[in-house]
Amino acid sequence: MAKATRATQALEKSGVAFTVHTYDYDPGADRVGLQAAEALGESPECVLKTLMTLVDGKPACVIVPSDREVSMKKLAAAFGGKSAQMMKPADAERLTGYKVGGISPFGQTRFVPTAIEEAAMAHELVYINGGQRGLQVRLSPRDAAEVLKAAPAPLVAAGRRYGKRADGAQTDISAGEAGTAALGSLFILSHLLRHGTLPDEVKNDPD
Repeated sequence: MAKATRATQALEKSGVAFTVHTYDYDPGADRVGLQAAEALGESPECVLKTLMTLVDGKPACVIVPSDREVSMKKLAAAFGGKSAQMMKPADAERLTGYKVGGISPFGQTRFVPTAIEEAAMAHELVYINGGQRGLQVRLSPRDAAEVLKAAPAPLVAAGRRYGKRADGAQTDISAGEAGTAALGSLFILSHLLRHGTLPDEVKNDPD
């Protein structure tokens, strides 16, 4: 695998500090970003995915944690638009000059307005696609935003996070968390109806 890509060359030209990391890319993975995080042994929130979108019909690039989904409403607002949608894979490849699974925000063939999830800015270092399948660059999110002239903004859909089940399958773990919360609420309500008081577990909760 070649470690020199247009993305790494753009970063070298910018002068920011970064390191290059390779991993075994799985084209059959349900979610490429999550597969990259697992292969790298890193938290999904620190491994960012690059998505090509259309805001009011115009190209825009967004960078968000690999375990989160983009809110189209927030995306449109970040660019001062009214509507947003994902770009078709073939169009994304033509626009960026990269193959799907290896699309980097750095070194694209033409400048595209870019936004990065504001929560990602809290991390010291993050991983971003390096312009090739199985290649990631690790750098400061602040440096990434500066190089890309990207605006930090709230972009992810509230409450939606993806991860792996015990059997290894990727799934929407936020749905499970919501179900657990609902069961907890039913338990409290049932206890109130039967005993007229809150459960000890709730009364003694320090939070």
